[in-house]
Amino acid sequence: MIYNSVIYSSIAELDSGKLLIPHDLSSNESLVNDAASRERFRARVGLDPAIVQQRIFDGTFTNLTDKDCWTKRADETLYSTLVYVVDRKYFHNTSSLWVDGGQNPSSENYYPVEPVYWSYRVWNYTTVASGHPYQFNFADDSFQSLWNPYDKTNASTALQADVVGLLSYNSQYNPTQEALREYLDTPSHWQNSSWAAATTFEFFEEGDLELGIYPQVPVSHCLMDESRQRCQLLFSPPIAIVVIICNAIKLSCMMIAVGARRRDLLLTTGDALASFLTRPDPTTRGRCLLSRAEVAQGLHFWGCSALTPGHETGYWVQAQSSSRSSSPAPSLGLGQSPGSLNYPIDNILISPSATQTTTELRPREVTPRQRWYQAVSWPRRVIALFCYISCIAVSFALLFHGIGSETFHEAMSIGFSKYSESYLANTNTTNILALVLLANTPQLGLSVLYFVTNGVLTCMLLDAELQRYATQRRSLRCSWPKGQQRSTYYLTLPYRYSLPLLTASASLHWLLSQSFFFVHIRRVDISQRYVVDEARGCCYSPLAIFITIWVAVAGLLVVVGLGFRRFESGMPLAGGCSMVLSALCHPPEDDEGAAEKTVMWGEILKGPELGPAQNDKRRVQERFMEGRGETGAATAARYGTMEGCAHCSFSSLDVMAPGLDRLYA
Repeated sequence: MIYNSVIYSSIAELDSGKLLIPHDLSSNESLVNDAASRERFRARVGLDPAIVQQRIFDGTFTNLTDKDCWTKRADETLYSTLVYVVDRKYFHNTSSLWVDGGQNPSSENYYPVEPVYWSYRVWNYTTVASGHPYQFNFADDSFQSLWNPYDKTNASTALQADVVGLLSYNSQYNPTQEALREYLDTPSHWQNSSWAAATTFEFFEEGDLELGIYPQVPVSHCLMDESRQRCQLLFSPPIAIVVIICNAIKLSCMMIAVGARRRDLLLTTGDALASFLTRPDPTTRGRCLLSRAEVAQGLHFWGCSALTPGHETGYWVQAQSSSRSSSPAPSLGLGQSPGSLNYPIDNILISPSATQTTTELRPREVTPRQRWYQAVSWPRRVIALFCYISCIAVSFALLFHGIGSETFHEAMSIGFSKYSESYLANTNTTNILALVLLANTPQLGLSVLYFVTNGVLTCMLLDAELQRYATQRRSLRCSWPKGQQRSTYYLTLPYRYSLPLLTASASLHWLLSQSFFFVHIRRVDISQRYVVDEARGCCYSPLAIFITIWVAVAGLLVVVGLGFRRFESGMPLAGGCSMVLSALCHPPEDDEGAAEKTVMWGEILKGPELGPAQNDKRRVQERFMEGRGETGAATAARYGTMEGCAHCSFSSLDVMAPGLDRLYA
């Protein structure tokens, strides 16, 4: 959960400067005309006007279209200076303007901004309103005292309109004394021209206006300074120490495992098959069609396995006494409850011994081909579906909660792993370790989902590989190959499945890291210097979350689709159960060294004395009902089959495909 946060990057949040220049600006035209404007230019852009002008003409700035400029302007980590280019007619007595903000585009081809002068000439006005003298200026809100907001007379409305017009003129033209006097003396500019002509003014200071009325100026294109990014790579020693300790523990466990020199470990299905073919297990002799589902159903009573005595598919059951008495063990007869035995459960063993008192062992018929998902136990299937559906549902809920009031298109436009204040999670903490753990908590859930998926695929593919032995002769895949045996897969699963699974897992982990991530924000002032103020938190990307969800949905559909494939034969499903694998491995006595040769699973050929007519399902059942004596049990003990029915097993000798109209034991 913290490994990928030992080294992390910081994001520089810049105080970016924005300005307007005319489209026909010349290289020898100064951007500012006076000292006050130059100082304000430096304070708001962070550079001297002469340096900015030089960079405009030497190719330092990147030229962007108006649309691209509007897309990037919101992300202040991309640039330090942004220059809008507009028509010359919007400039009055200056060659550059400051952009205090931008308006929302009214159409796809119209991107307006609001131009502001670097420094204003602030005038003190003296006038008479409603018979009373007033003094006001636009550097504060004193001009609002000229009229009574509750006075709805025409005179008050005209005065308000005239004062707003005067404010608009000051905001857009920053007039000189001569220009202002001329404007006041022009009757067409006013509803009450006598009021305007009687108004006098004097210079107050160079400064800013309290409130301005600015036009919306359309942008033709813009220039962006992308040359000074201030992001950093940071290192966290505490997280590194934790990771080193965890890796040291992991390495120790690996070395302990490597130190074990045993070669009789059953690590793969091929290892188990080779072991049982070399040393057949007498416990499962005579039950060649035993399946994992039947074993699982009988786990509560090991002696009966899945097939209760007295059932059509019953097994021999021996109740073994803890003493070595020679007296016969009590039998479990037809219809008798397992609870009537007087022996501990641990002492109830499956045995083929004909000398013991046993229940009847009935032959079995081959089941039709089953689907892949049936190789997976139902609890595992339920857990896998629950994990997938929960992850997808929670992701959708967080996605729409995170988008909030914004449109879907706006949310998707943020991009991968991009910091945006609008998508900063409210974590109420700035502790790095806590934020790292929070940001990587979804990674833990994804790891659980990977192991669940790997387990489901492993169950299905192990049986799929086992089923191929019923259709073609193959050598066993073992950990330490001998003879004609093959080595096992490096990643347990076949490469055509394991590599896509690893690729999908890596892609989802990367997408998740882009969806919800830790951010360390360092403030950089307009002069490109770090300030003390820093911020830490967790940010999310709606676009990355959306793509992650659909990749997970695609993964779920692939796994479910694989589950509905059919196996190649009717071999019982093992699901990795050693008892089932043992039951599949009772080759003929003359089949020596089968484990090291190519083998195939099927009906053992016993010679001409056992033909299809003798193995017919109906005739075997009739023969079984006619005689239940010692002969059938003894034959089963010697050959792993009951008299009158055939047997299926792995064998290096010739075998034939089992028939659905026959019975096997």
